[in-house]
Amino acid sequence: IPPGELLNENTDVVITATYNGEQKTCTIKVILVDYIYPVVTCPDPQNVSFTSNDGFTLPNYTLQATATDNCSVVSFYQEPAPQTVIEESTLVRLTAIDDFGNITYCSFMVILAEDEVLEISCPSDISVSPDADCEFTVPDYTEEASVSNAEAEITQDPLPGSVISESTTVTLTATFEGEIATCSFELTLIDIQ
Repeated sequence: IPPGELLNENTDVVITATYNGEQKTCTIKVILVDYIYPVVTCPDPQNVSFTSNDGFTLPNYTLQATATDNCSVVSFYQEPAPQTVIEESTLVRLTAIDDFGNITYCSFMVILAEDEVLEISCPSDISVSPDADCEFTVPDYTEEASVSNAEAEITQDPLPGSVISESTTVTLTATFEGEIATCSFELTLIDIQ
């Protein structure tokens, strides 16, 4: 092998000496050793939402990270592994190993914030007296509802102003960004006249 030739694997180099027509050789084994560690770049901390019933399933964060090496990265993996379900904020570590066993890792937090579940509570059952025609005009009960999100829109069925002549179930519905929650109570007509 002539001087200046690049090697990419362990190689035997033969050295030959010639003097007065006589030759002598020796062999040197050139062993490549890589002391350069891989470079790993993790994603930024991940703020994610979850529900307490389902937890949060970790995706494959190696797809959002980079691992480079002067030779080559043999393996690049994540702990906890992708598809692991977590229920609290968790440190995720990404590890890269090159051909020579050099190991580098980086880590980042997956920070969980529990989704707010939309809930609504109705007033208790209400007894009312009908008028002289045995009818009752339903008032607006939406203000008496208790809802977990103040921005939710509340609707009522039957609508305020509806006239009923018998006991009726009133249903209140809260809606916010596609979430729906309902509750109901009984409006009982009692004729005390």
